[in-house]
Amino acid sequence: MRKQLTIALWAAVVAAACSKSTETIAGREAIAFRSEVASRAIVEDEAGMREGGIGVFGAVTYQSSTVAETIFDNEHLMYEAGKGWYYAEPVRYWIPESKYAFAGIYPYAEAAYYAFDAQTGVLTVADYESGEGHIDEDLMYASHARDLALTTNREAVPLAMHHACAALQFKIINASGSTVTAIDDIALTGLLHNGTLTVQSDGTATWTMVDERVAEDDTTTFGGTFAMPEGGFEDDIRNPLPLYDKGIITVLPQVLRGQAVKLTMRINGATEARTVNLSNIADKWEAGKRYVYTMTLTNDTI
Repeated sequence: MRKQLTIALWAAVVAAACSKSTETIAGREAIAFRSEVASRAIVEDEAGMREGGIGVFGAVTYQSSTVAETIFDNEHLMYEAGKGWYYAEPVRYWIPESKYAFAGIYPYAEAAYYAFDAQTGVLTVADYESGEGHIDEDLMYASHARDLALTTNREAVPLAMHHACAALQFKIINASGSTVTAIDDIALTGLLHNGTLTVQSDGTATWTMVDERVAEDDTTTFGGTFAMPEGGFEDDIRNPLPLYDKGIITVLPQVLRGQAVKLTMRINGATEARTVNLSNIADKWEAGKRYVYTMTLTNDTI
């Protein structure tokens, strides 16, 4: 389950204020950021991240040291038209001959499950729970390293955000010969839903999954509702409708083949639920990819 972290306001900023990186020296360039979306699931472009913002982590190792110092600790990177991406003061500056490691996470949150190792540049998102409460929420990450002993580049840090989850979209067509008046108890079951994401300093990301699957009778974790049209869902093969009213949902990337990952629902209040075995359709769900399932409802099958 997700855990919330309560911290003293600006504690991280106050700690960073003693850093060489926050000294204002004439001619020194400020560290700035820019962002883009490198893969597409729910958020498809940089504009989609502006409202919630990005959490930024960063560390510097000075020329005379082998120990990295944290200069950004889940700093809230915000966006303003005409200003671009920015963070609250104090401003941090590039220090010549120093090595830098940066990481970004979307969405920004004051969460205990975000952790950054300043020495290695590794970002960890621990105990991430997909499903209930986060069924339509993206999770994206980025990393960047820069050695000012090897380059004079002081340009904005590029945060190329990659999707850590896969996106699913379900559409349904009514070909039953009659008007459907109710579609209830929509649920995904049999899938993995909890894990820890580790992002290396070179951008390589891996999931370590908790070996626990959504139970067959669980209609909550990945439960959904269908926005029934006024007058009912008419028989019309030309009119596919979104099965989940949220449109697109996110799941952890995982292998499906050999598993019993199912989509279930009840039609017109029937006692027996109808089931689609998704494990027979695709081998796996991959991070950063969107999978669209279009199903046809007949008299007795989907």
